[in-house]
Amino acid sequence: MIELLPFEPERHFTTPASQADLLIDAFESGDAAYLADAIGIVARARGVELPLDNEERSLPALLAVAKSLGVKLAVAA
Repeated sequence: MIELLPFEPERHFTTPASQADLLIDAFESGDAAYLADAIGIVARARGVELPLDNEERSLPALLAVAKSLGVKLAVAA
């Protein structure tokens, strides 16, 4: 029988460039859940423990985590 292992996306986003691509895609999607997941993936890839659970994923909390990761947000028109 084949044993299935849990998928750990953070294992595939190990470089700053791949992490930036993920975050850019998440921001551009406009999907808040995707953005929260992307920030979590990058945090875990960098070994940062998130103090957030699903109910604490407010914009201020996510921005604080992004800032702690050294992620700078920019707006373009």
